[in-house]
Amino acid sequence: MNMLNGRIYSYEPSKSFGQRLLGTLIFVAIIGVCLYLFYQIYKLLFLLSPIFIIAALIMHPKVVGNHIRMIGQSFQQNFVGGLLELMIQLIGLPIVTIGLVVKAWAYRKFGQYREGQVQVESFEERYAHYEEVASTPVVNAHNTAPQEKDTVRESVNYDDLFE
Repeated sequence: MNMLNGRIYSYEPSKSFGQRLLGTLIFVAIIGVCLYLFYQIYKLLFLLSPIFIIAALIMHPKVVGNHIRMIGQSFQQNFVGGLLELMIQLIGLPIVTIGLVVKAWAYRKFGQYREGQVQVESFEERYAHYEEVASTPVVNAHNTAPQEKDTVRESVNYDDLFE
C-alpha cells in the first residue's frame, strides 16, 4: 500500500485466484473449440479439393495447366525451392484449389487467357540506365567567378496541386 497526500492506493487484484483460473480455463477452451472448428472445415475442404480441381478444369483448363507449369518452372530454377513450393501447395491445397476455381471463373467471365502469360521472373538484377553529367560552375560574361547566392528557402505552397 502506498499513502500519498492522505489517500490510500491499493494495488491488489480485484479478482481472486479461483476467478482468474476459471477465466483462463474458459479462454483456453474457447480457443481450443475455434481451432477444432477450423480444423474440421479445413478437413472438409481438403476432401472437396478434387471437385474444385474438376470444376476449374471444366471452366477453363488452361488455368490448371499453367498452375502446374508454374510449379514445374520453380523446380527448374531451384530444386529445393520447387520442393518447398510443392509442399506449401499441398498443405494449402483447399485454398489453392478454391483460388484456381475463382481464377478460372474470372477468365471465363471477363477475359481470355493469353498464351505464355505465366512467366517466372529471373533473379538477375536490373539496373536503370543513366548518364552521369559532370557539374561545372557557370562563368558569367565578364569571366569572373560565380557569386554565391543566399540560399534562403522560400515557402512552398502545395495547396494549388490539390484543387
